[in-house]
Amino acid sequence: SMDDLRRIPVPDFAKMDASQLAILETAYDTLRNSTFLPLARMNDDETRLALDRAVVSALGMDAEIIDSIRRELAREPSVTGKPYSI
Repeated sequence: SMDDLRRIPVPDFAKMDASQLAILETAYDTLRNSTFLPLARMNDDETRLALDRAVVSALGMDAEIIDSIRRELAREPSVTGKPYSI
């Protein structure tokens, strides 16, 4: 729902310290010319995985949660074009 989308936390780059910004900058510099696989294959996409690792490292997030989000997004019917199955 739109209410749920509005509650998604968004990092504030102005509040990040130099080491956090350096992690994200390095990831960008390393991956900026990389090719992304289609969203439905994001679990197999090394570029997306590398970006996720950088964000986890920079923001101190739980890698398991990010992995779970990526898996579920890859299964999302709007991404796959197929009905959701358990």
